[in-house]
Amino acid sequence: MKTIFAAMALLILSVSSSHSAATYVAGIDYQVLPQPFQTSASDRIEVRSFFWYGSSQSFKMNPVLNAWKNHQRDDVLLVPTPAVWNQLMTTQATAFYALQAIGASVRLNEALFTEIHINRNKLSSEQQLQTFLTLKGVSAPLFSKTYRSFDVKKKVHHAQSIAQTAAVSSLPSMVVAGKYRVDLPHGGNAREQLRIVDFLVEKERTTFLSRSNVFR
Repeated sequence: MKTIFAAMALLILSVSSSHSAATYVAGIDYQVLPQPFQTSASDRIEVRSFFWYGSSQSFKMNPVLNAWKNHQRDDVLLVPTPAVWNQLMTTQATAFYALQAIGASVRLNEALFTEIHINRNKLSSEQQLQTFLTLKGVSAPLFSKTYRSFDVKKKVHHAQSIAQTAAVSSLPSMVVAGKYRVDLPHGGNAREQLRIVDFLVEKERTTFLSRSNVFR
């Protein structure tokens, strides 16, 4: 299964790069946010990827995004962000930030997707998540303490606030530089979504370089 998704990711990236010179139109191919939000790094181009562990499209996109990330320049920062629309999503978003806080989110992100979509385990409660993650080497007391911490709850609330500001209503959705939202195109064409993201990253990079030259 991992081999199949990895091959798909490389294929998508190769096709994406071959169309990097394409031009896309605001309001048609991507949306300009009426209220941009502050990004997490002023010296890098943030690409915020909204996902949900229970989303089949997010599951398919995960290895593609990992491959895409590995091909980016140092001035691009990919920020995975869980969408929060209901209690189940809140539970799993809390788990994401708890794992991030203890330094295990990168290692276990794919395992969570696989458990839900391949093994059909919904992981719909803190107890179910704790049981599964304990099998993956995460300390149960540490996970529980972090899961219920104020800092993690604050991050979940922040993710929800950003998604509302960006008017995210479908997954996976990506926001470039806190300004432009790129939804998955009709038919689930992830290749086209990444082409648009690449176009906007380059647009933002050019804008940043122009501003830098002005102040020289």
